[in-house]
Amino acid sequence: MNNGKYIKLDRVIENVGRDYGFTELNWINCVEWIGECLDLIGAPMTYIQKATDGNESLGHQEAITIEDNRGKIPCDLHKLIQGFRKEGNVYIPMRVSTDTTHISYFCNDTVSNSNNLEDTYKLNNGYIFTSFDKGDVMLVYLANPTDERGYPMIPDNIKYIKACQAYIGDKMVFKKEIQGHPVSGRVVQKIEQELAWYTAAADSSARIPTIDEMESWKNNFIKLIPNINSHNTAFKSDGQMEKRFNNSNNDRNSRIR
Repeated sequence: MNNGKYIKLDRVIENVGRDYGFTELNWINCVEWIGECLDLIGAPMTYIQKATDGNESLGHQEAITIEDNRGKIPCDLHKLIQGFRKEGNVYIPMRVSTDTTHISYFCNDTVSNSNNLEDTYKLNNGYIFTSFDKGDVMLVYLANPTDERGYPMIPDNIKYIKACQAYIGDKMVFKKEIQGHPVSGRVVQKIEQELAWYTAAADSSARIPTIDEMESWKNNFIKLIPNINSHNTAFKSDGQMEKRFNNSNNDRNSRIR
């Protein structure tokens, strides 16, 4: 279950030396291995949500400037959630283009885009290609949380901590074997068991919803009239309870007194 907190990777690396007895740890290698382990787990809790809205207090970059139908996407983008065209203080939702010639607009004058009634985009090779020539774009996306040193941070969850610890231990054992320094089969088996167990446990733990999340999901799935235009409002009302006017007590009973 996500508690919204993250810790520095120093704790994991210290645990590896304490529990496995590895004293010759290469710090940079450990940083990369922890990053690999987090991406292998890959649960949403692993990442934080960011947006290109210019909020400096949250470490968000400015809106993406579009020139010639393209703009540079953030370097820390792991997975895109939704894209918006920025018009003053208004954000207009965009959708992914189904046009096979979409990324050619900025360099191919023969391609006609006159029939496009919606703002669309595609991501390709570090850029966002849009259906409009110039403008600003806000992307809402998942990113790897990092500390002030740029090192990945780990969810404050013991299963994540033990999974990253076992991943480093497994890599160290493998390196010793490759270098001709055999390690006891019992030790290898123990570390491999811990790696398999804790990576799976971390993934399962990160996907357990809170009571409030379950309430929003329930409200979304039991609606009699589905809101097929939720994308236009950034899905804001999906988790709201549907108002059923055939029950006069519905509104009164939905509130705790």
